[in-house]
Amino acid sequence: MEQLLAQLGRQWYLLLALVGVAALLLLNGAAYVHVMRPRSGTLEWISRYDRPACTLLDGWTALTIGDIVPMLSVTLGAAAVWGAAALVTARSLYGSPVPGDVLAEMAVTHMVFPALTALAFYRLLRGLFGSRLGALLGTWILTMSMAVQPSPMLVAALAALLLTRYLTAPAQSAFGEYSLYLILAFAMAAVGCYLRPGLAGVALTMFVLLCCGAADRFVHAGRGRLVRSLLAGLLSLAVVWILTYVPGGVAQGLPFPQLLVLRDFYEYALHRMGWELLNGLGSGVSPIVQFYFDWPLVICGTAAFVVCLVGGFRRPKAPALLAAGWMAALTVLWLLGGLYLVPLGCALCLSSLWADLSQRGQPWLAVVAGGSILLVQLTLYGFYWLT
Repeated sequence: MEQLLAQLGRQWYLLLALVGVAALLLLNGAAYVHVMRPRSGTLEWISRYDRPACTLLDGWTALTIGDIVPMLSVTLGAAAVWGAAALVTARSLYGSPVPGDVLAEMAVTHMVFPALTALAFYRLLRGLFGSRLGALLGTWILTMSMAVQPSPMLVAALAALLLTRYLTAPAQSAFGEYSLYLILAFAMAAVGCYLRPGLAGVALTMFVLLCCGAADRFVHAGRGRLVRSLLAGLLSLAVVWILTYVPGGVAQGLPFPQLLVLRDFYEYALHRMGWELLNGLGSGVSPIVQFYFDWPLVICGTAAFVVCLVGGFRRPKAPALLAAGWMAALTVLWLLGGLYLVPLGCALCLSSLWADLSQRGQPWLAVVAGGSILLVQLTLYGFYWLT
């Protein structure tokens, strides 16, 4: 007990941050409930009794010229923040000057990858929730999460963007207009799984969300659209198979194209898929260690997840439910020992709430909440590096 008290005394900033996060959740939670309360006589109040359709179809927001500055800010900011952090770490490991090959590798993994992740994630948030402010705050929250690994997060962000673009396609759009997004999403996830088995859980999450999207298209667009949706899924799986397991089978010495009818090839493919999924669950760092470095975001994201889940069914609001689905799946994978990609789900749920506040004419509440979380993240990481 004395050792625990002594440890807490040395890390007093953790207790201070915990008090700050608790106050942030209480104050912003009360403000959010008050702002989002339906006003009597409005369409939203009427929708409590005459519930509108809960669908993702026709739910994608196009970019405008006003998005240029926010996109540049998050892209350049992510490269600068991650590059500076990587440079400080490299100097502590290799001394000064840092070797050229190390600098070249850092430029790709800790500058280019985070910049592309921020760009893709901003586009995802802007298209899904329609709020420029919510997308900007959510992307900065994700950028400041230093506990994630850059390359898996880039693959997950791009795959989530492409899959969401498919799920939100107009109900009457042509098959070729939206099937390409799904094919690219699963092809990217498949190649990522082959190179990094920990991404197999992300691919499984995408498949579950695809099934939900197919059911949504069937309910709101008819059987014909469901057939096209399933056809797009089969095409995406075919592309995945060609890009991953066929080259692997050739590398195993199986003849091409005869391997497509050989039993040994399918046994190899099934074994490879099972290995990716099981090995992926043991490829991450201990959840306790990652929670220690990123606990303010995880706590705030969990609170936002509960609000998205409850509010998504009550209002109803399909984008909030999609964000909650990502958060739940990524959290389960993380707790099972998989890759730590929970910040993506946290930022999705938080951005959904901030978009609601912005659309209700209370953007300052979103700015205060997002700025407070960013301040806590910056303060904690600063103390971690100094101590």
